[in-house]
Amino acid sequence: MPNRFFVMSSTGRHLSRRFDSAQNTAYPTSHDCPPPPDRDAMVMLSGPASLTTGTMSRTAVSMSGQVRAFCGFCRDFNAAGTGCYEGDPNPSCPHESGCNGAVVPYPCCTGVGTGTSDPQAVKACTSAATCTDGNGSWPDCLQRDSGAFGPAGGAVQTITETGSPAGNMTDGAGHAATLASVFCIPPTFSATQDAGFDLPGPGAVTYPGVVQLLP
Repeated sequence: MPNRFFVMSSTGRHLSRRFDSAQNTAYPTSHDCPPPPDRDAMVMLSGPASLTTGTMSRTAVSMSGQVRAFCGFCRDFNAAGTGCYEGDPNPSCPHESGCNGAVVPYPCCTGVGTGTSDPQAVKACTSAATCTDGNGSWPDCLQRDSGAFGPAGGAVQTITETGSPAGNMTDGAGHAATLASVFCIPPTFSATQDAGFDLPGPGAVTYPGVVQLLP
């Protein structure tokens, strides 16, 4: 059976043309076209993103006093005031290694070098009620900044992306389709990346492409 395929980048740009060739060692299926991980949006997101050919929307709410928040993650804003999100490996964030005594300087501390904070991982939330790990060391449910897609996105209240279905594919021809998603992106714990991409916060994407049923 011949190889018949379209390869699309994460931006929807064609990376190769359609080929009809014998499927053998001389003409194996190519794996050379996908973008590298640092350019592939779905790899960079590294989180579950639901994709649809319909319409997907997300509306902001108020979380821990932050208005127009789409994506909350447990953060130390009102406990020790470090500003760290749960899971941040930075030694200046709440960790047992930084404990000087019971509840000093973090609520998670039970003694010198001991506590209830580790191991830890980034934690998504929809309200502060779920941010109880480490005896409340990250008691706030927040995204980095209000709204979405700054620097002038503070007033954004709703994000909507619309896809399009391929339609009837029984004719065996290629049909244009678009996948859409609105999702949450966690902090990377890289100060440069989080500041540059305003993370954690919401993300949105559409993936145009061609869908074809092959025999």
